[in-house]
Amino acid sequence: GISFFILTIIAVYTANLAAILSQKPSFVTVSGIEEALSRGYRLCSERKSMEIVRALYSNLTTDNDFVVDPADLGGDGLPGFNCGNCNARKRVFQRLNPNLASSDPSYCHAAIAPIEDLDVEQQNGNYCNLSIVGDVVGQAQTGIPVFEGVSAEVISLLLKMKNDGVYDKELLAARPESQCPVDEGGEGSALSIEQLTGIWVVSFGFAIIGLVVTFVS
Repeated sequence: GISFFILTIIAVYTANLAAILSQKPSFVTVSGIEEALSRGYRLCSERKSMEIVRALYSNLTTDNDFVVDPADLGGDGLPGFNCGNCNARKRVFQRLNPNLASSDPSYCHAAIAPIEDLDVEQQNGNYCNLSIVGDVVGQAQTGIPVFEGVSAEVISLLLKMKNDGVYDKELLAARPESQCPVDEGGEGSALSIEQLTGIWVVSFGFAIIGLVVTFVS
């Protein structure tokens, strides 16, 4: 009984160690766009985002830097996704696959996309192997027309709200909650307590039986 108990403990440790070591990382990450460019990575991006980034990074000059919008899927064959009858913003994530990108130019090693796009996808449990890295690459500003007679007051109010942190607070409150498991694609996970319950019960049962038999004999 005692020998079986010791043997079982060793077996559990071996299985647990194997569970930790046998998992491979599911994605390759970089620290930011500078590292991606230095490695010669191909990028995925919506076309309007691509144009903003190209204006900021002069070394992004060739068509090979970005995945083209595939003509067989409704695109025009030009760099950056801009298809009229598809979700170009989602296609950025669909075509992000570092493993396939090494041999297939229709896939990319890294992507440039608004943070909000990934937040929305992960709210639905999609693309959980992706994560935001690095700093914000660029910003695009949009506005709405305001009557000139009140424009000064409106601008003053909006600036005050921004300085008071109202915008940041509202953005944080409105951010979707991710449904993705924590640390997915990391170093691997050990077997849980629940997964080990059965073998612990059997092990202790045999150990107790062994002690009783030894005591009786």
